Amino acid sequence: MQQIKNLPRQLKPVRQKLQKLSQGFVKFKQTLEKFPQVQRDRLFTLVLVLLLGFGGWYEYNEQAGNFDPESFPVITPRTVQDIEVGFDLIASGHQGVLSVAVNSDLTIASGNSDGTLNLWNLESNIYKTMNKFEGQKIESVAFSPDSNIVATGNSDGTIQLWHQDSQKNTLNQVGEPMKAGAEAVKSVAFSPDGKMLATGNLDGTIQLWNQDSEKNTFKLSKPLQTSAEAVLSVAFSPDGKILASGSDNGILKLWDVEKRRETDSKPAHQDPIYSVAFSSAPSRSQFFPNLVQQQLASGSYDGTINLWNIDSSKKLQGEPKILTPHNQLLSIALSKDGKILASGSDDGTIKLWNTLSGQPLRTLKSHPYGVSSLAFDGNSQTLVSGSYDETVKVWRVRGKAKAGWKFPDIIKFYPN
Repeated sequence: MQQIKNLPRQLKPVRQKLQKLSQGFVKFKQTLEKFPQVQRDRLFTLVLVLLLGFGGWYEYNEQAGNFDPESFPVITPRTVQDIEVGFDLIASGHQGVLSVAVNSDLTIASGNSDGTLNLWNLESNIYKTMNKFEGQKIESVAFSPDSNIVATGNSDGTIQLWHQDSQKNTLNQVGEPMKAGAEAVKSVAFSPDGKMLATGNLDGTIQLWNQDSEKNTFKLSKPLQTSAEAVLSVAFSPDGKILASGSDNGILKLWDVEKRRETDSKPAHQDPIYSVAFSSAPSRSQFFPNLVQQQLASGSYDGTINLWNIDSSKKLQGEPKILTPHNQLLSIALSKDGKILASGSDDGTIKLWNTLSGQPLRTLKSHPYGVSSLAFDGNSQTLVSGSYDETVKVWRVRGKAKAGWKFPDIIKFYPN
């Protein structure tokens, strides 16, 4: 009862402030009425523009993870022309594209289920197809760091090397196919210095191949793994000291390349790990800025992507950051700076993610069937997607096209 009696006294300061605010509003209104109507309209428009501008700036920084636009990709769900389809390439006449790769010169390689290897150069619009594997499938493709060599992993358990001469626009087979295992080679990857090639096989073997510079080919060294776990993906760390592998039982493994031994193994996913990818830009510990960590992403058919940090002992550190972009995920790719992650789904959609905040940036809907493979170019401005719909699509992710390079609405290249 006493509290009720004291209520008017407690509300008195609030009433006084409201009275002052009302008096201030009346004075402001009287001041405005002294100005002509035209000037009042201009002032109102200026205030409205400032408010809208501040709201847009705040929303942009919220979407971009509160990072400086100069150091963070300028890409948000609100922008219109940040991503657009540049080319639609007819890659195969049969069952679809299984793997894609792109180099810094914007040459795209696609391995297809009809046994063909297709190459496009987007600068010169040159198209080549190599049909050397009758009755086989090209399960995986990769460019060497200098872009001179293309490696293919085939469904008969072999790998094949091709030498690309960009000046003569030729692609020549290097030697005979090399046996990598008893079953399909699902993944091939070059080390950052180009002196080593890793292969992951359905029969559970992981092979390392050393470069033979004299013959411009690779020699098989001791296998890293021989087990019953089908290996679906392999990737080298940016320094070439770690190899990551993903298996069909959801196990993620790390390997010390120099010592040829396993350093870590974790049940990372419930379903097969179709794709693993390292960021080329190591992160720094939040609490220890001088501690540099490797970053690794693993994508699984269970629909999740795990973002891992790797410590100096070549082990997975703590628990991963988990993204759940799709119901059934088939492929992932990381931009060179590690800030944008692309994921491809069995339903044909591609999603882009801010890896720092874990927030989605954009959903791309263009493929009617599953996106089997994704790859960023060396500048992280172009994303390439391969699909079971027999097409390869090229997306301009950020930045402007090169001088003199115009993106047509759609260009189709046919093998003949």
